[in-house]
Amino acid sequence: MPYDFDLEYWIEQHVTAYPADVGGKYPVYLEPNGIEREEKSPYFENMSEVLVKRGFLYKKEFVSIGKWKAHRQINNYEANSEETVQKVTRDVLKEENEMRKVKMLTNGGLRGVLVPVASAILTVIYPVNTVLRITELGERYYGCGSYQKMDSLS
Repeated sequence: MPYDFDLEYWIEQHVTAYPADVGGKYPVYLEPNGIEREEKSPYFENMSEVLVKRGFLYKKEFVSIGKWKAHRQINNYEANSEETVQKVTRDVLKEENEMRKVKMLTNGGLRGVLVPVASAILTVIYPVNTVLRITELGERYYGCGSYQKMDSLS
């Protein structure tokens, strides 16, 4: 079933609205020299490069992505240990299968992470390979490049 969807239009809308949408609350990351930075780009170029090169997220980065996506789970994000965050995200960064990455984030012991937050984490790490949530279709579809129905994940 074909859909009339102007991707370029929506990308432009997103880039324009991004600062207001996030209310000035951007994800943070630690550079290799230990300096904390805010990632203000909606494309996450700098943060992604640092996280992929390092191979895991620090708890502070994980919590900032969670707050950026869904602030109401903040107590759950902060309840995760540094060790758990690093282990789960290290395993995720080693995994090649996108759907397994989502399952690892949602079922790997991280408190407060359901599919939307897992998608946000993967979006920040892999901005080119974004896990999309499409609700306009009337059902929940998730995918990377192609849409797959993943009701069992949420």
